[in-house]
Formats: sequence, structure tokens, C-alpha cells
Amino acid sequence: MKKANLKKGDLVFFNYGSGIAHVGIYVGSGEMINAENSGVKYSKISSGYWKKYIAGYGRVAELK
Repeated sequence: MKKANLKKGDLVFFNYGSGIAHVGIYVGSGEMINAENSGVKYSKISSGYWKKYIAGYGRVAELK
């Protein structure tokens, strides 16, 4: 999935060098919600820190 196709609720995966190590939930407007050591935060996925570790994006199947 491409960044341009992200929808609210999609998953953003991060890799620090040894496989997927962190996941955020996309909330729209280029932001995700994620749990960090300091608590739950909203963060821009294009920020300097997060941008360099993005491994990919995913979507949970819709149930009907």
C-alpha cells in the first residue's frame, strides 16, 4: 500500500533494523496515534524521527 492511499484506521509499520518493532494507527491528516514510552501520543508520520523508520502500511480487512 502506498502512503497516498492511507485511510483512517490503517496501520503504519516501523523497522529500526531488526524487523517490525513499532506500529501506529493512522488517524488522518498525516498523523498517527501510537504508544511510546512516555504514553499515548499523536505524531506526524512525516516527522524527522518517524519518517526514516517507516517500513510500510497495512489495512485490516473490512468485515461485512
